[in-house]
Amino acid sequence: MTTVPTRLTREQSRQRTREALVSAAMRVFARDGYAGASVDAIAEQAGFTVGALYSNFATKQELFLAVFERHCAGELADLRALAETAASAQELLTAVTARFADFDQEHREWWQLSAELWLYAQRHPEAAARIAAVQAETRQVIAQALGHGG
Repeated sequence: MTTVPTRLTREQSRQRTREALVSAAMRVFARDGYAGASVDAIAEQAGFTVGALYSNFATKQELFLAVFERHCAGELADLRALAETAASAQELLTAVTARFADFDQEHREWWQLSAELWLYAQRHPEAAARIAAVQAETRQVIAQALGHGG
């Protein structure tokens, strides 16, 4: 018995494309820096055309900030999950240290990218506001986690 694969909806296909572009952009921005990264290189890395990139992100800056926001959302989700399962502050600290001390390729890319983000935010106030909003959410999640784990 063979099953026919379910066809993706337009929204599912668009979301899959956006995720591939964001993942590719993280690698390219980390490797080349914001100024050195081209939309051509990002689109090629993702396996899409530049037109597909621009149909999902209005500007290179919008894609750059989407990379930052997606990464932070994932890290915050991990932190929330750790906080929910920790029985004490010490257990939470041990779990957080184990989770966030792993310096695999993705984390190395993130540290390179975070330096780029910081510099970019210094030069672009509109980006700084978006980054500050995510940082405020991060502080809130950490405060909640510490309150829960204590």
